Amino acid sequence: MDDESAELHEHLAFHSPIALEPLCDAVRMALDLPAFEFGTENENAWGRCRYQGVEYNLSMPPEPGTLQEWDDTVPGWCNVGLTLLVFEQHPHADDPVWIVTTLVRGVGERLAAAFGRPVVYHRTSLSLGTAKFRPHVFPPPGKR
Repeated sequence: MDDESAELHEHLAFHSPIALEPLCDAVRMALDLPAFEFGTENENAWGRCRYQGVEYNLSMPPEPGTLQEWDDTVPGWCNVGLTLLVFEQHPHADDPVWIVTTLVRGVGERLAAAFGRPVVYHRTSLSLGTAKFRPHVFPPPGKR
């Protein structure tokens, strides 16, 4: 992936009992995305892909509680972080309402349905270094 800057980083999290690579494949199928590429940074493993101006970046640290150490808005039951990076060339990059109500909601609802477990939307990070707490849970269907 290139180094162009993302306007917004939307942060979701959930729990997964499966390893990162099969999880990324399940996310790819649930969201109809291209194949993920994989890497590591320090002790953290990640998978990412870019599709239509949005990068889907999954992190799954090996140690429980690491996501919560990095970001205190991540609920304790989560072991996977999913960041949606919305790039400047995306047609809705300047429309935070569309990003939250269409992109984030669509991803959260589809993953909750595909995995049968809740997905939490916990934070928005702006390119200027500010953040907004977003305490919203997308429950699996039938668990509302």
